[in-house]
Amino acid sequence: MITSANKCSRAKPQLPQLLAVYSTDLAAVLCADQQLHGLSVHELQQAAQYAAPQRQQQFLAGRALIRAAVTQLKPQVSNQDIVIVRASNGAPELMVQGQRWHCSISHTEGAALVGVSASHAMGVDIERSRAPKQLPLLLKRFADGFLAGLSATVSTSEFSRRWTLAEAVTKYQQGLLMRTLQQPFDVYQAAATWHQVAVFQLAIYHPDLPAEKLRLVDFNQLTE
Repeated sequence: MITSANKCSRAKPQLPQLLAVYSTDLAAVLCADQQLHGLSVHELQQAAQYAAPQRQQQFLAGRALIRAAVTQLKPQVSNQDIVIVRASNGAPELMVQGQRWHCSISHTEGAALVGVSASHAMGVDIERSRAPKQLPLLLKRFADGFLAGLSATVSTSEFSRRWTLAEAVTKYQQGLLMRTLQQPFDVYQAAATWHQVAVFQLAIYHPDLPAEKLRLVDFNQLTE
């Protein structure tokens, strides 16, 4: 039997220093966010600038996932305390109660992934696991870089791991993808965490934080 004293002495689970949240149902994300009145008028106006409804949905879902992640790390924060703006280079910038936080957003057809941390920068990417039509050309062009050691018979999963990490590194560095692909893969893989969800490959690049300090969750887990 567990006594009351023993119950009280149990340590509370520690919050991760980096929380990544993904969803493969963006409509559900927006429905949940709408109930919380999360999206701002400015964000809705920004989304309206995209002609394609799918792109509008991706933009808004990314913002909604950022808010969901922040409120998991800091439950007392209100929606009004979370401000997401776009920097001059297009990267998202996150302010929480007036303090700068780190964030990264990625989306693809039907899915999105975000990373949030109060103290550590990261880069994230989500892609459908598939080899591009221009695979032979890419393998040749970056044979001495990120795609070194891969052949034309490379598995879809292995190619996707390389590609998503290259995208995540580029976002972390706020650089150029073509420049990242010229760098050696081995330099970056130790600071990467991958996860396969159905047909989607997810990558998180976190060079300043050990893997045990981050957590990856499905948005559905946050709303259950």
